[in-house]
Amino acid sequence: MAEIGFAMISNKGRALLIRANTPWKYRFHLYREAFKTATDLDGLVVVSVNVKRATNYQHMFGQNP
Repeated sequence: MAEIGFAMISNKGRALLIRANTPWKYRFHLYREAFKTATDLDGLVVVSVNVKRATNYQHMFGQNP
């Protein structure tokens, strides 16, 4: 399950860089920020846990960042 999550976040990070039309020479400098943003956005996905619908952050910490 964790391996799938890592693959999804890395794909989202690459998609952010591609969609932003980032030139190749800058992508290697910006990938860290793109993957951090993808990780932050992944925590804002709404999921159901025990019939309660909320974001991953809300389930974990009680409120969104």
